[in-house]
Amino acid sequence: MNRRDFSSFLVVLFLAIGCQETGGHEEKVETTLVKDQAPRSVETATVTSNPLPVPEFTPTPIPINTPVVISTPIAPRISEEEKFLQKIVIKFGTNDFYHLREQSFKDLVESNDFLVKQSFAKKYFDSFEFQVANYPDFPKESLHSNYYEKMKSDALAYFFQTLAFLIEKEKDITGQSSDEKMKNLYAFISALDESLLDDLNSQHINMFSLLRENIPNMQNVDKEFLIYALKVRFKYLAASVLEQVSDWENLSHSERSRMQYFYWTPDYLKNPSSYSTQIIAWNKVLQNASETRTFLAEMHETVDLDKKILKAFQNMRRKEGRPEQNLSEFYKNLDGLLPRNN
Repeated sequence: MNRRDFSSFLVVLFLAIGCQETGGHEEKVETTLVKDQAPRSVETATVTSNPLPVPEFTPTPIPINTPVVISTPIAPRISEEEKFLQKIVIKFGTNDFYHLREQSFKDLVESNDFLVKQSFAKKYFDSFEFQVANYPDFPKESLHSNYYEKMKSDALAYFFQTLAFLIEKEKDITGQSSDEKMKNLYAFISALDESLLDDLNSQHINMFSLLRENIPNMQNVDKEFLIYALKVRFKYLAASVLEQVSDWENLSHSERSRMQYFYWTPDYLKNPSSYSTQIIAWNKVLQNASETRTFLAEMHETVDLDKKILKAFQNMRRKEGRPEQNLSEFYKNLDGLLPRNN
């Protein structure tokens, strides 16, 4: 199969199926598609540490309201495939997922705002074709199963190439570096299991679960890159929770140091009810950190909290709240990251 836009293939496929279901009526459909290249296959990709060039281009999105020209007076019948594709195009603004992915990564690297970096990282991971094709209402009967598997293997190859670009050398493992390149890695690796499309009620697999499922059988990729990235992910996720419960940004250097030696009171204890939403989010981050450590254990690797982060968590005052405040679950998830003999 030539390196053509997978999304364009879907459009042609969907329209062809729609024509077959019209009961003999002939329709001639003309539409405008965007050409690009498909990601390279995992069988042929060779991951190296050589930096990949950040592409210079401005993708041309397909307008949402692109008209469909019918050469006969027969009214067009919108198939389930077309309805699904329209929903995806409305969300992304395009069905040119390859260029969307490259542009999202380019924007991640160039942004100076960390939250914006994370947003582009989520869009990057959500733009993989296997993500779209795994939605519950995606018409899988229109797609050959072997091609779906190829989409997943291509996604893994593309991911490792991106990771090789981000990791120049192992220069930080604390999860709290202020280096701009490390922030790019934090944003990227923390979004492995995130999605911008939760509002579509999708239950699709994400890159984290795809890696966990396939890494034991992958032979032609540099697993050391992934091991290092997962250790950084674990420590970053834990550090990010500490920063949020302690109002880290507004603390002086001496105040941060005192947290390692003296008891301190997190802000949420002053008014737990006002922090209920944040506590739910913190629980998810701690669970993600725990899953990351489990993944590393499956690869026969170990990782622990940074000593400064560990001491600060151990000195944090606790107070049980009402069930709806989710504090008990928060402490349980936090204890899961602390050494068992403490």
